Amino acid sequence: MPSAPAQKPDPRRAATPAAFVAAMRHYRLWAGAPSYLEMEYNCGGVCSASRFRLALNSDRLPRLTVLSAFVVACGGDEAEYQRWASAWRRIRADHRNGPSS
Repeated sequence: MPSAPAQKPDPRRAATPAAFVAAMRHYRLWAGAPSYLEMEYNCGGVCSASRFRLALNSDRLPRLTVLSAFVVACGGDEAEYQRWASAWRRIRADHRNGPSS
């Protein structure tokens, strides 16, 4: 099992959907690498283990509801969720409008 990153990953550093999902994977490691089933349990079943697996093995932004469940499943609070959601919204807007020239 890989060791957890020393610093909490910062989603605000992500500029692309793929980088955002990579930050999510690092956050999961930082949180102690809970299994997908543990994550499902930790979020009260709001998101299934298989949905977490799909989201974290993708290069696409997850749905905001999946992101919310993910932060809770990794032990995050409301402030942590707002940090992730803010980065998610910025990346989504940037990529809906197309890359800058």
